Amino acid sequence: MQSWSEQELRDALGRFEVEHVAAGLTSKSVHSYVDYAERFLRWRRGDYRPRTAVGLGPTPRRGPASTEDLRADLGEYEADLQGAGLQPAAVHTYVDHAARFVRWLDGRFKTGGPRGTGVIRSIRPTRRNEPQAAGGARDWTWEGNVQAAVVAWLEGEGWAIVQQADIRAGDHGVDIEARRGSDHLSIEVKGYPQATYARGERAGQPKRWHPGAQARTYFGTGLHAAIIQRDRTERGQVALALPNLKTYRLLLDQVRSALRDLGIRALLVAEDGSVTELRR
Repeated sequence: MQSWSEQELRDALGRFEVEHVAAGLTSKSVHSYVDYAERFLRWRRGDYRPRTAVGLGPTPRRGPASTEDLRADLGEYEADLQGAGLQPAAVHTYVDHAARFVRWLDGRFKTGGPRGTGVIRSIRPTRRNEPQAAGGARDWTWEGNVQAAVVAWLEGEGWAIVQQADIRAGDHGVDIEARRGSDHLSIEVKGYPQATYARGERAGQPKRWHPGAQARTYFGTGLHAAIIQRDRTERGQVALALPNLKTYRLLLDQVRSALRDLGIRALLVAEDGSVTELRR
């Protein structure tokens, strides 16, 4: 298992920044991705904590670190941010942007943007069977990861994120709202149901219903929410974002003409974080 020294991590962060610039992302987006990743690395070294943090900070991490070590640290980093009183949406941004850098190190994240190559660039080969989320606790099809990928794609396309729901907190309402000039876009996001329970007394136990069957309910709920948003939105655009899986592609094909007539866009998010739009 490959490990990185502090200097190697700093050098890698520089290459990470260069790749984002080369992909044509706005300077604001590039700064955001790099800055949050740098804060996480500084937190590991013990020279950064949120200004609102109280008490002693975590013990500084020294010596080489593997991506598994970094993912474990992300979980503690998230807890420290929460303990500092940051709002849930802010915590999500801090951790998600840092997790992108860790996924990039591990060959799991490719840079999007107007000039993005669509090729995964990393220091070492992809290991597809490992968890991708912050702290290693969530599958890539989890709604929060799908939302984060869409947000990154929007920023790469020049959209400014007005607000996004905190999936972990179970926020209701529109999942993502974005603006680009005079254009407004509202997006309903759905993940894919997992085979086991993720929390509570039954965590880790298999669910009664097969994920494929539950996916139809997820899809119907998401489509219904998008239609409601379409009815409430006079001029803005409305979209439904889903993991790029066969089940959802088949369901979208069945309502393709209806989506076109309603003016609802369909966005599909792949495991590598890339986003494609269903042709109407």
